[in-house]
Amino acid sequence: MLKDGMFWVRAQNRIFRVPHVITGKYYCKMVAKRKDGAPGEAIANLYTDAAVVNHKIHWFQGDQNVMESSITDLVYTATCKGAGFSWERKPDEKFEWESEWANGVPSIEMQDKCHWIHNVAFWTPPDDNPNDKFKDPAVMRPTSAESANQKQSAPHDNPDNLPWKRKADSNNQ
Repeated sequence: MLKDGMFWVRAQNRIFRVPHVITGKYYCKMVAKRKDGAPGEAIANLYTDAAVVNHKIHWFQGDQNVMESSITDLVYTATCKGAGFSWERKPDEKFEWESEWANGVPSIEMQDKCHWIHNVAFWTPPDDNPNDKFKDPAVMRPTSAESANQKQSAPHDNPDNLPWKRKADSNNQ
């Protein structure tokens, strides 16, 4: 039954091989409904840190007829978004997608009463770059020496920036 399932977001892998995630969080929402069209739904709100492995357990909550249904009698909708991400890469590293679906994130996992773990939803990498939508999130920030040559530094400049690192900060969803 759905009420017995424990769910979590697995995020220790990545969407990009390069650049590397430094900070960020994933927020996911799953909605379960009966396949036979019976009324009702159940919702699970899940979240996890993208850089620190944790398996914070979440459960569905909702209408009794959905909660007491077999997980195979339900259809699921899952949406995930990321927030507060920062990345870094060395200048000689090139932007690269994660190409193996087993390594992609986020994925949503479930453990049932028999202690079996199921991968119930996962991100798959695109075969190409549809509509040129995805860009390398890492951009070059000026080094300390370059900042000294500018009349006014940008508010996000940090004297701890190292010349061999590229960083980007994003609240993109």
